[in-house]
Amino acid sequence: MWEIDVAEQTVSFFISLALGGFFCLFYDLFRAARRVHTFTFLWVFVSDILFFAVCAVVTFCFLLSLTEGVIRGYFIFGILLGFSAVFFSISRFSLKGLTAVLRAIIALKRRIKNFCGRKNTQIKKFFKNKREKRLKKA
Repeated sequence: MWEIDVAEQTVSFFISLALGGFFCLFYDLFRAARRVHTFTFLWVFVSDILFFAVCAVVTFCFLLSLTEGVIRGYFIFGILLGFSAVFFSISRFSLKGLTAVLRAIIALKRRIKNFCGRKNTQIKKFFKNKREKRLKKA
């Protein structure tokens, strides 16, 4: 006979809440990237499909590992509730933080690119002068 373990189901519900919160923070990463850089409609569409595909696979693995593949309504409700709770509470701050981090990464990338570009120009100029001197001697 099947036994219903309330403690195990409660723990599973709290894990589903945490999973929903993780999904919201993962989506904030996509939102921060859109704030930092403008993307085409096609890229936004593809990234949204990618997000939902990753969430579907993770949810499937979650349900498979916890309930041997049985879909329980309170798991889905827990994921939605966790996503909503994080979205309406800390998502604003995490979005600002992720946006700042992405902007800093882009600024650092530009500085490195500019530095390397200047050094590359100096190196090319140096070797061009050496080549011209050799051609004059010949």
